[in-house]
Amino acid sequence: MRLKPKPALSYAQQQGFTLLELMVVLVIIGSLLGMVTVTYQVDDDEEVLVQTRQSLRLFLQHKIDQSWLDGDTLGAQVTAQEISIKLFDLETETWEDTQVTWTPDEDEVEIILASIDSDEDEESQVEQSDLVKEVDIAFVASGEYTPFEIEVNLTNGSDLKLGYWLTGDGVNALKLSEN
Repeated sequence: MRLKPKPALSYAQQQGFTLLELMVVLVIIGSLLGMVTVTYQVDDDEEVLVQTRQSLRLFLQHKIDQSWLDGDTLGAQVTAQEISIKLFDLETETWEDTQVTWTPDEDEVEIILASIDSDEDEESQVEQSDLVKEVDIAFVASGEYTPFEIEVNLTNGSDLKLGYWLTGDGVNALKLSEN
């Protein structure tokens, strides 16, 4: 008795790919993707400034919210390359260092604090007592803070004439604007 071989299916009669064929294709594609690595590096000056101002806004907004939620008075000392957070101790009436700081991700970014003269008629703004004057920005437990403007610029001598401002009016959320 002789067995007849099954006739081969024509291309039009095939129903799909086998599991083995699909696995081989996926392994090949995965190997090719594994060889290719994408490196993302921010080197555009404007993008550096945008990321820095967003990071700074989030940091300061978090400190405003933290002081309100925890019922603490926090202060910030601003230098060109760092913002240090201090905690006000009610018992000793002194500012204590918290070891919490914010620094720009890029070395060529500089921050400049421009204080805003508070309008004495406004009841909602933080009073400028002697203790509050020891820090550049004070965040009090009521959710209010010392009004300020911080300019974010590049120090690398680039041709970019763009700078950004982060403004806090003492009560509302922080605002970002272009120079």
